[in-house]
Amino acid sequence: MTDHRAYPFGLAPAVVVLAVGPALAVGFPSPVGVDPGPGRYLGIPVVVAGLAFAGWAVHTFAVAEEPPSHTREPGTLVTDGPLRYSRNPIYLGTVAAALGEALLSGSVLLAGYGLALWAVYHVVVVRREEPHLRAALGEAYADYCERVPRWL
Repeated sequence: MTDHRAYPFGLAPAVVVLAVGPALAVGFPSPVGVDPGPGRYLGIPVVVAGLAFAGWAVHTFAVAEEPPSHTREPGTLVTDGPLRYSRNPIYLGTVAAALGEALLSGSVLLAGYGLALWAVYHVVVVRREEPHLRAALGEAYADYCERVPRWL
């Protein structure tokens, strides 16, 4: 069985990267740009890999019937798929895709945006989500944290 309520969580990384990033680049052209030359095209696989990693995580939550929601109490600890490698694969994939977009565009502003995303996600995870998950899932979550790094 699959809980399709998880799939809308996949929209956030796509919007953050595919809508907000280009809007920033067009609306606020970076006064400082870096011409990565042909290396800019390395940004394409980074964007694709980042969004795919986040999408894989969302699908893993759906299959586990445990949407990655901040508003509901977790019922079970999901440790399959990309959650074997990162405790925060949706955030990690989003940041990777944003940084890939910065590489593709050569925009220092978008690189700053990607780093700001990571900083905000890190603060949210460390200060809000992890204590909540520790309280809700107990020893199982503590053991998981010992085995799997927060980011990579």
